[in-house]
Amino acid sequence: KRLDGLWLFEVFGFDQIPGPEALPLLDGIWVSSIPADAAAALKKQYKSVPGIDLTVERPRKPEWLAENLDNPLRAWDGRGGISAVQAKKAFTAYKTALAAMRQAVTAGDDLQAQAARITQDYIGVFNVMDAKRRFIGTMEREEVVDALHKIWALLPQSIDLRQLESFEEGLRDF
Repeated sequence: KRLDGLWLFEVFGFDQIPGPEALPLLDGIWVSSIPADAAAALKKQYKSVPGIDLTVERPRKPEWLAENLDNPLRAWDGRGGISAVQAKKAFTAYKTALAAMRQAVTAGDDLQAQAARITQDYIGVFNVMDAKRRFIGTMEREEVVDALHKIWALLPQSIDLRQLESFEEGLRDF
C-alpha cells in the first residue's frame, strides 16, 4: 500500500497489476515489454487516475512471447540504437543457429566441424550488420556471445568448446 512508483521491464507470466485502490500512493508507473493483457488492464485501471505518470511501452502479444521468450537477444527489440530490422535479424540469427545446432547434434556427423560452421554463420550475421552501421557496443557484444553459449550448450561434452571459443573470437569483427 505504500508503493509510490512501479517500474517493470521484461516481466512475464502475469496478466494484471493491482488497481489504484490497492496502491493508493502510486504516482508513477513505467512498464516496458510486459504481456499485452497486463498492459491493457494497466492502462484501463490507471489512465483516468489523477496524478499518475503512466508510461506503457512495447506490450508483448502472446505470439511474440511464444516466439521470443527464450531468445536471449529479445531485449534488442525497442532498445535505443538498434533498429527493428537489426533486432529481427538478430532474433533470426539466434533461432537459425539454434535449430541448426539441434539438427547437427541429432545427426551427429562431424559435430565439431558442424558446430564451427554454425558458429561462423551466426557470428557472420552480426559482423555484416555491424559493418553496415556500427551499433554493437560492449553490452550487445556480450549478449551475442552469451546467446552463442546457449547454442553451444546443446553440444555433448566430447566437443572441445575451447577450440570453438578461440574460433569464434577470431571470426568476430564487432
